[in-house]
Amino acid sequence: MNILGRTFSKSKSAAALLTLTVFSGFALQPEWADQDVAVGSGNSASANLDFRIIIPDFLVFRLGTAGAGNVDLIDFDLVASATQPGSGGPVAATAASGDLGNGAVTVGILTNLSGNLSTTVTAPAAGMNDGGLNTIDYDDITTDDTGTTLSAPQLVNGASAAAVTAVTGVTNTLAAGESWTFTYDNTATPPAGTYGGTGGTNDGQVTYAVALP
Repeated sequence: MNILGRTFSKSKSAAALLTLTVFSGFALQPEWADQDVAVGSGNSASANLDFRIIIPDFLVFRLGTAGAGNVDLIDFDLVASATQPGSGGPVAATAASGDLGNGAVTVGILTNLSGNLSTTVTAPAAGMNDGGLNTIDYDDITTDDTGTTLSAPQLVNGASAAAVTAVTGVTNTLAAGESWTFTYDNTATPPAGTYGGTGGTNDGQVTYAVALP
């Protein structure tokens, strides 16, 4: 085509370019997650959002002084109390034993689970020793949970039987004043010495565990 001495031979390309420009203009429009447009209905519009919160199962167990890594000592000193070995118990732990004193420890759970809570304790299989061949069995120590809602397993050499507590819904006994108290039966007459100790010395450390199905 010749108009006023000028030749336009790429009219189709120009049209294609124009078409591309028009469609590119649509592509640059913002994308809305949800858009409700009110047309001719006054000065209002609405849009929707969905919310979701996912809560995990959890179970917290406290035994003794609060805080990760805290391990309380339950100490029976028959020398200081002038108690004859083998004379029969129970013998109370020393005043500084446990976070509550005299062999008593705070105990509790915090959970959002329901079911039968099983509590077990695992002690060294041969009992505690004096650093040599002499031993005292763990079943010579009695655990008293009278008046509490969290049942206590009884110590034995090795793994104990499970003590079961029914748990329903959200349970919080951490601040309810629950406690277990340990006493020494003093029915055996072992050789003189120091049996067990802190940090697992002479097989003196045991491990408590709680579980819900």
